[in-house]
Amino acid sequence: MTIISKYVLREHVGPLTFALTALTSLMLLQFISRQFGELVGKGLPWSVIGEFFLLSIPFTVALTVPMSVLVAVLYAFSRLAGENEVTAMKASGVSPWRLVSPAVGGGLFCALVLLAFSDQVLPRANHRLKTLQDDISQTKPTFLLKEQVINSVVEGKYYLKAGKIDRASDKNLLREVVIYDLADPTRRRTIYADDGAVQLSTNGRDLVLDLYHGQMQELASDKPGQLNRLFFQHDLIRFKDVASGDFKQTEAGASSKSDREMSVCEMQRRLWQASGSYEAAQREYDAVRHPDTSATADSRAAASALGLAPVRVPEPRGIGWAYCRLVDLLHVKDVEAATLPPSGQVVRQAARQNVARRDTVRRDSVRRDTTRRVVPRTADRFVPARKVVTPAPAPGGIGQGPQSMRSPDDQVRRAQLAEAKLRLDIAQRARNRYEIEIHKKFSLSAACVIFVIIGAPIAVRFPRGGVGLVIGVSLLVFALYYVGLIGGESLANEGIIPPFWAMWGTNVILTIVGVVLFLRMGRDSTSNRGGDWSDKLDALLAKFGRGPQARLESLS
Repeated sequence: MTIISKYVLREHVGPLTFALTALTSLMLLQFISRQFGELVGKGLPWSVIGEFFLLSIPFTVALTVPMSVLVAVLYAFSRLAGENEVTAMKASGVSPWRLVSPAVGGGLFCALVLLAFSDQVLPRANHRLKTLQDDISQTKPTFLLKEQVINSVVEGKYYLKAGKIDRASDKNLLREVVIYDLADPTRRRTIYADDGAVQLSTNGRDLVLDLYHGQMQELASDKPGQLNRLFFQHDLIRFKDVASGDFKQTEAGASSKSDREMSVCEMQRRLWQASGSYEAAQREYDAVRHPDTSATADSRAAASALGLAPVRVPEPRGIGWAYCRLVDLLHVKDVEAATLPPSGQVVRQAARQNVARRDTVRRDSVRRDTTRRVVPRTADRFVPARKVVTPAPAPGGIGQGPQSMRSPDDQVRRAQLAEAKLRLDIAQRARNRYEIEIHKKFSLSAACVIFVIIGAPIAVRFPRGGVGLVIGVSLLVFALYYVGLIGGESLANEGIIPPFWAMWGTNVILTIVGVVLFLRMGRDSTSNRGGDWSDKLDALLAKFGRGPQARLESLS
């Protein structure tokens, strides 16, 4: 390593350390401020609270490392250009690439470290954090309650939605409460309340809900034409054995993992399985969509019954596949999944969750399980449902709509087609989800190099920018990059754009901009007496005869 390389890298060490520490601390303090009140004073050991915040650091670091690299590059090269060191190096015959190459090498080193960190450390920390959150929620069920979200009180049976949750008081005050009960599928019941409060009972196991000013709607499946509505001023609902009482910590690896809790090779295996399930769902959809093929009715029925059984497909070849082959060559032990589901189970679980969610919202009704209830002031009122009058068929079939002209077989086929399309969409989402996460790990790591390419020319071109330049350019690039990353992820989840372009599109655009700026850096010659934004403004005004040069000419 030459003297110039050592000097340039040494100029980056201080700003990089400061930026990484400052940005990580700011984001971590923001997270602590939101969660601290939920953990302290709830009977949890301080060791658990400390572990909770400690496990939140890896996720924050994965986001702040690329940001810190950009801040360090902008500050270091801005200082070098401001003190005419860049001009002196150019005068000595040092090319722009020779000047920037040490920083690019440092960015590449940061990218490799971040990739290893995101692949091995971050998934383990996320999995441990999720396990710890589940343990806390078993002890304190109110910990994971969220606003404007259907929260699971008892999985598969009871769900709660609140428009606003006030956690300032001892009782968690609720506004616009809706309770869904799925324990009895023969009765559709929903409870609405304007206000409420939720807390644990004295035994520390039951969850007690105090509801005020609401109503209960119930519709029995055996009496579809009769709606039962019950109005109340105050009601008490108790969910038994929701909490476990004392806090018990589960060992890591005892539960299944989500996509953000897996390494690249784990997600590559899941992607392979999801690709097989997607191919099976595609074949099922094609079989239902084109029934007039050579397939018999029995074979189509069998295909429909086994539609989610995965089909053997070649392993997807991509950046994840190449990385896993490299890991195998280096004999690096990969993080194994805690419970790797059988083939096709990923899509089956997603399908069941999606159907259950749709049924919950569509029914908008549940049945309560209460141990004690205050007698309401008003009695039950039975509101007969509106009877649907079917018009008599017109003579000769005149005026009959399309629904009445469809045969029962056609209606069954349409229902099967809709179900097959739903399975196909679920399989595609499952496949895209793993592919997105694989590309995200690599794109975030590559951002360390891209930020060097785009930051160095900007800092050299505007040497008098100082701290304002560092803050302004950093915020602009951060906003563009992360908005593009989040927006691309949303579009890829919907299947609008491929996962590759969703995660790498912003990187490609910034790389092109950085290369253009870098090529111009070799032709520009600036010093600490110029290169500011005012130079650009003066040049623009001079074109319209209003610049300083034009005023001097008019005076002479």
